Amino acid sequence: MTAFRVIIVGGSVAGLTLANILQRYGIDYIVLEKYPTIAPQLGASIGILPYGCQVLDQIGVLDRVREMSMSVDRLQSFGPDGEKVGGQDTFGVVLEELTGYQFEFLDRQQIIQALYDNLEDKSKVVASQELLKIEHLQDSVTVTTKNGHEYTGSILVGADGVHSRTRDEIWRIAESENPTYGAQSMANKMTCTYRCLFGIADQPEGTTEHVGYKKYVRNRSYIYQSGRGGKLYFFAFFKNPQVTKHQSIPKYTAQDEKDAVTEAANDVLLPGVTFADVYEKRRIAVLTPLQEYVLQRCFHKRAILIGDAFHKFNPLTGQGGNSAIEDAALLADLVKKMLMKGSKPTNDQLNSAFSHFERERRPRAEKLMDGARFLQKFDALENPFLEFLNLHVMSKLGVDKFITNFVEICSPSHALRYLPPPSRRGVVALDQDVIARPKDRSPTATKLWSGFMIAMAALFVIGYRCFQPLTTGLEVTSNLSTLSITITINTMWTIESYRSVMLGGPLFR
Repeated sequence: MTAFRVIIVGGSVAGLTLANILQRYGIDYIVLEKYPTIAPQLGASIGILPYGCQVLDQIGVLDRVREMSMSVDRLQSFGPDGEKVGGQDTFGVVLEELTGYQFEFLDRQQIIQALYDNLEDKSKVVASQELLKIEHLQDSVTVTTKNGHEYTGSILVGADGVHSRTRDEIWRIAESENPTYGAQSMANKMTCTYRCLFGIADQPEGTTEHVGYKKYVRNRSYIYQSGRGGKLYFFAFFKNPQVTKHQSIPKYTAQDEKDAVTEAANDVLLPGVTFADVYEKRRIAVLTPLQEYVLQRCFHKRAILIGDAFHKFNPLTGQGGNSAIEDAALLADLVKKMLMKGSKPTNDQLNSAFSHFERERRPRAEKLMDGARFLQKFDALENPFLEFLNLHVMSKLGVDKFITNFVEICSPSHALRYLPPPSRRGVVALDQDVIARPKDRSPTATKLWSGFMIAMAALFVIGYRCFQPLTTGLEVTSNLSTLSITITINTMWTIESYRSVMLGGPLFR
């Protein structure tokens, strides 16, 4: 091989976003899609958050997406009896002021079509090419598809979703070459606690455009949002009887879907509208298990995973598609940076770039997964404490409290470094634009710091008891005051040392 070429497996949001960025960067690529059509209608919708919008803006797709989508401007939530328990009427305005972008909802099929239409050379996207096997060579990787075609490239990017064939091949090859790679351990951490009946319906009377709705029931929850063309996107989440893992995660039948609808039919989503009303108006609906995982390792040699092949979250928070876009952006930037140093990166250079990607993306993905997992418990009122907290405390908070969660999610995002910056800017700067960029400290370091500070306080008490056995009441009061000040200083020291400039404590700045 002479020119650097990227093989992308999967014409997904992740795969086609990466293709668009590579096109802008002048890097050769080919996309292999297993379905006979590039953008099949599978019933899924997608919410594009500000950090996904900014990348779509940079590659010239956002305007088209906004033509097809409907923004979420207001939020309303309803309790088990169907009564309204909370609302955020200025959500959309505040979100746009802070981040520069809105929260947009549309068919997943539509965004994939927009990404495909934005590609200049459609011949680089080949349908009916399901991956069969991968073969690593010294300076390339070869892919064989089930219909016998072979494709050779410099690197392989698996963007083929939750049931990734690329991931299976990476694990097979890695385990044969290095039994300590940990494929089985990663597989066992793929869990499923909830299932989701999602789809697209005709908008029922009583729902309003530009409003995002939530409904809370014990061990169930709902989100639904109107879309263009009289659509209603709906998600019904059901807690499973038990947590399942990897191979034991169920596949659902038409009867399973029917049983789920029967269970939830009488749930009042908002006054005058039940779940049965929405389901009866469905255009398409699918019952699916909600897998959750973030792989500890996402690459081997010249093959790497992005999007749902690498990490999968509960869709309740809308992070999956946006994280896939962010994966594509970071990986493309790392490849671009590498190629600026030479057209034929070595295996060591690729390993360094892929390791960088893994270090950056895994912690963020883990936070998003954990956040979605907790929110699902919260929305499904899994216990009396969460029910009280949800219905009587959090639902009453103003938008200024609620919106900070969105901003915290959006600000650490990755904008493309080798294209003009996003055309819109909000009040809150991106982390990559902040000179003093915050970094998380490891749990081990936190434990060491905490132990050290506790030991210092304990030393004071022990020393006092050993060397000052007789004290007056005034001395006791004085010593208690000193101890309280010491504990306060140590606590502040521990907290402030989370900042990289304060790693050695305030005296070592």
